[in-house]
Amino acid sequence: QTDFWNYNARTNNCQDFAVSLLVGNNIIKKNSKIYKFIKQDAAEVFRRNPQYFDDISVTVMNIAGILDIIKNGFK
Repeated sequence: QTDFWNYNARTNNCQDFAVSLLVGNNIIKKNSKIYKFIKQDAAEVFRRNPQYFDDISVTVMNIAGILDIIKNGFK
């Protein structure tokens, strides 16, 4: 299950969002070939890189969220 509001590049990313929508609307089945293609192991990318790689991704996304609020306000 995806938490739509708390993005995290490693644990709750666009892959999670996409498969949640597709599975939730019965377009694909969980663990199907399409599901496995979309939901590749992003956590492995972070395991193979230094910890600061994860920290930077979270920081960049938080800054982007703040800038979006400054530009567009709360909606």
